[in-house]
Amino acid sequence: MKIGIIGLGAIGERLIKILIEHKRIHIKSIYDIDEKKMNTITSTYKLNPVMNYHEMIDDPEIDLIYIAVPPKYHHDLALEVIGKKHILCEKPLAGTIEEAKAMYLATLDNKFINGMNFPLFYGAAYKRIKEYLSENKLGRILRLELKGFFPIWPRYWQINNWIDSRDEGGFTREVFTHFIQLMQSEFGRIENINSKVAYTDANKSERSIIATAEIGDIDVVFNGLVGINQPEDLRWSIIGEKGSIELINWDKLEIQLGEDRKKIELEPNVSTTNLFNALHDAIDGKSNELVSFEDGYHATCVVESLLL
Repeated sequence: MKIGIIGLGAIGERLIKILIEHKRIHIKSIYDIDEKKMNTITSTYKLNPVMNYHEMIDDPEIDLIYIAVPPKYHHDLALEVIGKKHILCEKPLAGTIEEAKAMYLATLDNKFINGMNFPLFYGAAYKRIKEYLSENKLGRILRLELKGFFPIWPRYWQINNWIDSRDEGGFTREVFTHFIQLMQSEFGRIENINSKVAYTDANKSERSIIATAEIGDIDVVFNGLVGINQPEDLRWSIIGEKGSIELINWDKLEIQLGEDRKKIELEPNVSTTNLFNALHDAIDGKSNELVSFEDGYHATCVVESLLL
């Protein structure tokens, strides 16, 4: 499969490092509005740049386009690609519910495959969580809790011109989105959202959020905070009558059954490889677990409702 990548920031470059090793993927061309950045990536990875992303869309040899630009540009780019190529998009799907819905609706009755990169969904931790849930280890699920405490925002390794903006940045869109997608994939739609959000600057993203919601008879709690004197603490807890599972800081998984709490060992796993394997299965007409634009739309609905 020949692909084109639009957007060469931290995510785009991370993607390139993995895909150049993938046996069924050939990166045909790359593009970024930052010409200096594009030249650096071109030189480092020996790739072919184009001077305009329309060259990529019009290239008959390219099968798929990967959109890795900031969220506010997803909508316009995706609508140019949909119907012409297979498409993969970074999360969140879009910066507004209206844009996300338009992107999702555009994919209906379309012969091309659409998908999103939600790394946690394709990772080893979620695979183990699903196994425990299918075995009913926790009993009836009573509550889902998501906690994200951050010493600073943006984090030192992800400073750019949009990640802390009021209209497209913040930890709810950038971090909580991952877990919202998992919750809805596993348990159903998040509804009846009641949220309290705090901002300290009219132009910057949220600094605090406390919210409750429901998935059927399961209570959902969101707790996010920026500006604390402690290390970053990110935890997704699934609490049942018999026990609980907690995913800690992305890749640590622990289970509590009665008084017994133990760490769950996870097998080595590259989520991006799993994403593209799912994509190939979808294109080949096989059963697959590719996260779709529809899933991304429903995640965006929750995120933007939390921030209202």
